[in-house]
Amino acid sequence: MGNSGVTDFGIDRLDAGLKIGYKDLTLNTRLIRLEQGPYFGLLLAVNDESDLDAWFALSELAYRHRFGRNGSLSARTYLVQGMEDFYWELLPEGTGPFTDGMIGNPSGEEQMRGFKAQFDYRAAEAHLLTVGAVVERKSVYDTKHIANFDPLTGAPIGPVQDITEGGNYIREETRAIWAVYLQDDWDVTDDVNLVFGIRHDRYSDFGGTTNPRVAAVWHFARGWDAKLMYGTAFMAPTFSALYFINNPA
Repeated sequence: MGNSGVTDFGIDRLDAGLKIGYKDLTLNTRLIRLEQGPYFGLLLAVNDESDLDAWFALSELAYRHRFGRNGSLSARTYLVQGMEDFYWELLPEGTGPFTDGMIGNPSGEEQMRGFKAQFDYRAAEAHLLTVGAVVERKSVYDTKHIANFDPLTGAPIGPVQDITEGGNYIREETRAIWAVYLQDDWDVTDDVNLVFGIRHDRYSDFGGTTNPRVAAVWHFARGWDAKLMYGTAFMAPTFSALYFINNPA
């Protein structure tokens, strides 16, 4: 386009954490703050104004207790909070009708909170039984989009302005998740081990899925194993995949 610019791939990162424990309880916290840019714009144009700012905070309280020689219970509750404020100069100053550059500034917050519990029990020495459950809730909220172009056509709309109403980049949504799973780890002999497991996940906005797992391991020589495994898996669509709207990139 005949324009030059400055790129700076430097990242300022603050990463702080604290972990403390007492008997069966452990508290783990972490804070991450990131700022980077100027940067290539979303349209891969050199620019000197983009600024990407984000922070994430994690708090987790975990509990683990053994019941005699054969049983153990582990549980944890957690909260993850995040904020993103991305100031994108998609095209530099003087590009076509954008005398001040093509500017897009999406921002928003995300939260995930949940609880997970798992019980392990060794039965008859040969079987290690595991049963567990997960409950989780994810939300994206307080989203805003400030820009100087129409996100559907890319046409200029004058000065940089709030286009959240009618032009937001993502829908504000909440997802509830629960899952249960069961597994038997069976030592058939000293040399042969079988694992049978199944898990069911249910997403409020995606649906449910059930996935089995079967594995056989044969320790046929010292330091050598033969494994045969079968299982299915899935990946639930992200909020970005489902709810991005009015996204010119």
